[in-house]
Amino acid sequence: MRNFAVLLATLITLPLAANEWLAGTWIRAERKLDRAVAEAKTPAAEARLLAKRAHFLLDRNVYHRADSERARVAIDEALAAAKRSGDATAIALAMHARSRFLYFGALDGDGNFAAADASIDESLQVQELADAWFYRGLVRQMREEYAPARAAFEHVLVLTNDPLVRSFAHRHIGYLIELGGDADAARVHYRKSVDQRRESGAHVLVPFALNLLADSEKDRARAIELLHESTAAARCSKSWRALNAAEAKLAELSANREVAVKHARRALDAAQSYGDAAMIAEARTKLAELSH
Repeated sequence: MRNFAVLLATLITLPLAANEWLAGTWIRAERKLDRAVAEAKTPAAEARLLAKRAHFLLDRNVYHRADSERARVAIDEALAAAKRSGDATAIALAMHARSRFLYFGALDGDGNFAAADASIDESLQVQELADAWFYRGLVRQMREEYAPARAAFEHVLVLTNDPLVRSFAHRHIGYLIELGGDADAARVHYRKSVDQRRESGAHVLVPFALNLLADSEKDRARAIELLHESTAAARCSKSWRALNAAEAKLAELSANREVAVKHARRALDAAQSYGDAAMIAEARTKLAELSH
């Protein structure tokens, strides 16, 4: 859970709230985006909306494994429209969508973040987006360059008051602090991340923050309490990957074998809903171990 580093933020002030789809209303959000693009009054407005749509499709693929190729095509369309419009914000947002796509590809692939890093630098030269700085920090963290990673995350906190974006920075600052051995100080940042995600209405992301907070908790009973809170939030928002992680951890922490099996079975159900073969295989193995 602690190495989960694909969280996101969009920073776009447009008619559709920046994090609306992260409330779990993916279908409604897509319809609103498509309608907004069709009704855009200027090339710049259309380009910004197309960039936003690219981020939306990226997010949906990350949390529901929907269609990475469709996201890639949307990014190309957004970049082309942004360059035609000449709007710096649209260009930076579209470039950042490309950076995120490259980051996710490296994360799921060979772990080579060079292309993502170069794309992040290019977008920052156009416009200083807080979320681009966040991804710069993620790349540094994945390379185990912890001092520059923390500096990037702290710069995010300087750049924006957006609670969702700040929640990502706090999450990863906490992680780096915990690596340094101060779990109590780390939990302060993890709790801020939970609170700010709730404040932003990003219900899909709240369970991930709760999972990390539980993972850092020394008190077993408190950790279990946080994980139950996470499973309830994850089911409501259909955040299947977070639900899988929470149920798997509950199975590990449960002293009663029958209860542990119940949680392991729920972890498998969540993995199947998410659709990741490796996650499904791991959940099946754990369930088999507990059932014998």
